[in-house]
Amino acid sequence: GHRSYRQRTGVGRDHGSRSEAAGNRFGHQRLLEIQVLDHGLFHADPHPGNLVVDDDSILTFLDFGLMGRVTPDMRDTLEGIFVGVIFRDADMVARTIYRAGSAEERVNLRDLSSDVEVLIDRWGGTSFDEQDTSRIAQDILDLAKRHRLKLPEEYAILARTEVTLDGIARGLIPDWDPMEAVKPYA
Repeated sequence: GHRSYRQRTGVGRDHGSRSEAAGNRFGHQRLLEIQVLDHGLFHADPHPGNLVVDDDSILTFLDFGLMGRVTPDMRDTLEGIFVGVIFRDADMVARTIYRAGSAEERVNLRDLSSDVEVLIDRWGGTSFDEQDTSRIAQDILDLAKRHRLKLPEEYAILARTEVTLDGIARGLIPDWDPMEAVKPYA
């Protein structure tokens, strides 16, 4: 049979106090942080049918048929991109993406950095609750492809997982701002 993974969320079945849950750092970023940064594995199919929150605010992941693996180098890459975006450092993000990919041909880092800056400006122009995380993830993947950088497939799987968890988190805590919540980790 399939195993389950349980984590205290701060949100009960009735969704409890949304502000209390936000104070407990519930959200998709925390779920991914534990799975990716602590374990190097993540549930790659976290749709609502594979997640259960009980009355004690315990989140249980079900059905581990699709899992993603993140190596220590990939974790460093994700952290580098995250920190670069938070601090609006396009050069850092560009160098991090470049190091993560395998280049089909010579890559102009100046052009890559310029394109990253355009994306950071676009993302920075809206509040996080108005942003489309699937678009952000796709922007990064498209950027790498446009500059002929082939990223490991696990990044695309992780991006799809993040998009699903983002939708779930926003449903539970509509006013929650994950960018503010995770800034201390940058």
